[in-house]
Amino acid sequence: MPILRSPTLASLALLGLAIGAAPLARAADPTPAELNERLEALDQQVKALTRKLEAANEQGAKPADGGAHAVASDKDGFGIVSADGNTKIKFWGYIHADGRFFFDDDQTRLTDQFLLRRARLVMEGTLAKYWDFRIMSEFGNVAASAPAVVSLTDAYVIGNFDPSFKIEVGRFKTPIGLEFTQNDTVTMFIERGYTSNLVPARDEGAQVFGDLLGGRLSYNLGVFNGGVDNANRDTDNADDKDAVARLLATPFKGGFAPLANLTVGIAASYGSADGVPGAGTGLPTGFITAGQNAYATYAAATTANGRHTHVVPQLYWSWGPAEVLAEYAGSNNRISAGAAAPSVNVSNRAYVVEAGYIITGENASYKGWSPNASFSPDFSSWGGFEVVGRIEHTALDSRAIPFLTNGAAVAGVATVASQRFATGFGAGVNWLFNRNVKLMLNFEHTTFDSGVAGTGDREAENLIESRLQLVF
Repeated sequence: MPILRSPTLASLALLGLAIGAAPLARAADPTPAELNERLEALDQQVKALTRKLEAANEQGAKPADGGAHAVASDKDGFGIVSADGNTKIKFWGYIHADGRFFFDDDQTRLTDQFLLRRARLVMEGTLAKYWDFRIMSEFGNVAASAPAVVSLTDAYVIGNFDPSFKIEVGRFKTPIGLEFTQNDTVTMFIERGYTSNLVPARDEGAQVFGDLLGGRLSYNLGVFNGGVDNANRDTDNADDKDAVARLLATPFKGGFAPLANLTVGIAASYGSADGVPGAGTGLPTGFITAGQNAYATYAAATTANGRHTHVVPQLYWSWGPAEVLAEYAGSNNRISAGAAAPSVNVSNRAYVVEAGYIITGENASYKGWSPNASFSPDFSSWGGFEVVGRIEHTALDSRAIPFLTNGAAVAGVATVASQRFATGFGAGVNWLFNRNVKLMLNFEHTTFDSGVAGTGDREAENLIESRLQLVF
């Protein structure tokens, strides 16, 4: 008689069920050989099911179609993704805790302070594969002298139909300034350069954009309410709208390594702005230094009154650990001392050149970089270090002089005379502990020239600034 093979426990259980379910009236008992074959078949089925369960566990027990699973990483934050990947939502944010310390400020008496420069929460994701969205709220100090506030910073929807053609509608950064459109968490310096004084910030509008020729050419074409330089636009007080266009070319992408990341471009806008004295003037509240102090301001009665245009050539280059960002901004406004007064065309200019070198050897990028090894408390690894430097300059049009504050007393408080020219020199070091934590330290020296109304030059501004950045 053949010897029965030892069945697995599962095989015996299945066999017991089969025997228990058998009818009382049945055919003759199977022979030992037939019973052995049945047990072997059941054993093979159990092993196949076990292998499938093990594979499912290795893949993270992926849910059935239509389900969703949670994800979390130090790079992408926290989120939920559908089983097919077509719908997802992600939560992340960042905090900028700054310190500003001025010295040699006997005349201007600038305020040393700690401040929560930015505290932002972001919710973004994709719906039905093609529709991206983003909502970002602000909880930090939006200005040096302002208390922390809660406000809506970004809110937009993107129809992501093809890399060469996307549609964006809502509130977002106007695609003009190169440094301004760079993410706040990856800039080389704590505060952006002087060109950001002469380009609009965020505005409501719509644009089409995309990448062509394998990413060698990108474009933006949009219509906006009409942004104020260095300010977010929350409402519109005129029917006229601004047309904005930008072209960026990376002609050597994928080719000769030293030039593969060279990007050159130009942005421009055309529109009309009308303001009301004291509120919604259509003009910047002030031209500010790296320390966020105004060195020139328009008088209270001055308003925008007509055509407003921008022209901004720009460049970014990186090769290995080295990077350079440069741009020149021209902002042209028609302004007047009241809606009924004659208007004057004012052309203000600024440029900035920034350079950085990552001394720990990582590759620099416009979108930021992360250290190859994170900082360890036992000092076996120090993270990544970058040294940076920049030069920048602003020149306000001589035709703007009659419209600038000149140091006259206002409500018993003497205002600081506006300066036509400002030149800044900066240096700093950025220490990235990991992709989430960065410590920045900057030194900024700004000189001024040609104070209006014969008031002379303002004393130089000297600043040591620090920032602890947390991205989560």
